Amino acid sequence: MNLLIILAATLVAGIGSVWVAALLMRVGVRSTGGQVLGEVHFSASPNGYTHFSADVNVGDNTAAEVYAGLWPTGDTWLQVDSVSLTRIGATPASPDGNVLPNGNFEDVGMGSWVCAGNCGTDHGLGFAQSGQGNGWARNTSGWNDIHRTVNVVPNRVYHLSGW
Repeated sequence: MNLLIILAATLVAGIGSVWVAALLMRVGVRSTGGQVLGEVHFSASPNGYTHFSADVNVGDNTAAEVYAGLWPTGDTWLQVDSVSLTRIGATPASPDGNVLPNGNFEDVGMGSWVCAGNCGTDHGLGFAQSGQGNGWARNTSGWNDIHRTVNVVPNRVYHLSGW
């Protein structure tokens, strides 16, 4: 599975639509205490969703948060879809090996996804990379993310990917 992110246009009076590069747009895995265990940085993508992936060692943690967020520069948003977190080199924790339930945002509503700042989920609005659902974060300032806590096996490496 892949994770793509869309960063939306900002309207600037008298100039029109401008793509804003959010210098601090990130997708990753952190401890439940907030320590970043691994992340990928992005900027604007005027052509739609962008694939991302990263391998992350979860250290001695038994739970971790998967997140997608940004420090906006103007009215900026990101969208995520088809997110997976798969343990590498071990018996799968679920039939497909993905320990991140509803990473495709197909279940209507937030479920176990949580917001920091302004975020949410869309369903059936045509914004998804695949299927009907996607997650999003949007604002004009401050840290904003959508995140979810999952159980992990300590001292293992996980592959995080999606759109």
